Amino acid sequence: MLLPVYTCDFDITSYELDAQMRLRLSSVLRFMQEAAGRHLESRGLTYEYMRQNGVVFLLTRVGLKITRLPAWHECVTVQTWFVRIEGAQFVREMRFCDAGGETLIEAQTLWITADPQSHRIIRPDNNFFKMQPAEGEKVDITAERVAVLKQAPCVGRKEVRYSDLDCNRHLNNAVYADLICDFFPGGFFGREIDRLSIDFFGEALLGEIIEITAGEDARGRVVVSGNTDTHRCFGACVELRDGLGK
Repeated sequence: MLLPVYTCDFDITSYELDAQMRLRLSSVLRFMQEAAGRHLESRGLTYEYMRQNGVVFLLTRVGLKITRLPAWHECVTVQTWFVRIEGAQFVREMRFCDAGGETLIEAQTLWITADPQSHRIIRPDNNFFKMQPAEGEKVDITAERVAVLKQAPCVGRKEVRYSDLDCNRHLNNAVYADLICDFFPGGFFGREIDRLSIDFFGEALLGEIIEITAGEDARGRVVVSGNTDTHRCFGACVELRDGLGK
């Protein structure tokens, strides 16, 4: 049985920082992937074991509430726990805290289980994963569905390269956070994200070209999305803190 709340620590290194000396947004997602993986591994559910049994986890949606991005040399504690099975998806939540126990980042994530070869969705089997919900744990963010803008200008293109791929051989989820920063309208200097939602609609494979569009929705939030010639890859909704950078 998985422990209800799993905790792990990360030291922030220089190569995980962005140009404003704070933890890179893509590094936040990588820490989240690592914490979720370690939680499963703590009870023997390694990536290799699950793959041999014909199943892998794929992240489908994430919601982040960022109070503060940690800085160089900080030690960050990440707590993660299973919430529930919702349809075909596993709901997992996370909390990043500093050395004093103050909450830095809260996250809710949605995951599916799929066949590693065909990527066909496999209905969740809690008898296999034996996930126990964590009583009393809750974050102040929901992984909301992103409403992609019907008409938004193209702000750039990204070709998927070898270094972008993960062990499932598609563009790693954390790289989408880099795309959001790289193609943010007006640049990302001086901007602080308060809330971020990302929907991962479809995989981007080696050699595919992702066309990035961006614009503001009716609430003044920035919506960034990416499409290949054949399908939509992702949509993200960014809410800046106190209107900074607008």
